[in-house]
Formats: sequence, structure tokens, C-alpha cells
Amino acid sequence: EEEYMFANLRSVQVDSDENIYVLDSKYVKVKVYDKNGKHIRSFGKIGQGPGEFQWPARMYMRSDNVIAILDTDSRRFSYYSPEGECLKEISVSDKGYITRS
Repeated sequence: EEEYMFANLRSVQVDSDENIYVLDSKYVKVKVYDKNGKHIRSFGKIGQGPGEFQWPARMYMRSDNVIAILDTDSRRFSYYSPEGECLKEISVSDKGYITRS
């Protein structure tokens, strides 16, 4: 099943309810699993609009369970609720190319 296939894992985070969030840059989405590994939902898709990614490079889970994703090709940070709702996006195009060293 596609929900359990991975190709290019970029980041794995765990929220306060022990749900597991997996960022896969090849499938261009975040897959969410419960603490037992059962798929709950997926969100994100390729594109340039709200809730869409070009190259999702990193994901970070804040203490309030808001998910921040760096899309290096779109040059923006996108913030999501644990349910996958796009809360806001911040462009970093004026900062140059952002990468992790």
C-alpha cells in the first residue's frame, strides 16, 4: 500500500500524542501514523500553491504540535496543524538559498 511505502525520507518527527510524521520528498507529502504504525492521514502534494511543495527538505515539530516545513525550491516555510491544514507560509526568497550544513 502506498501509505506504507517510502522513497526519500527527509525528516521524522513525533508529536505529544506519539503520532509519527514522516516527510518524504519523493512522494512530496507528509505521512502520519499512530504510535503503533497505523496510517492515519497524509497531506501535501507537488505544486506551488498553499499546501503544496516543490522540494520539501526539512520538517520540524514545534512544542505546540505545529509542523514547520522548509521547501527549498519554493523558498518558503510552511506551517501546518497536526491535521494537515496549512496555517501560514513565509517566503524566504529574499534570504538566498537556505540549506542545512
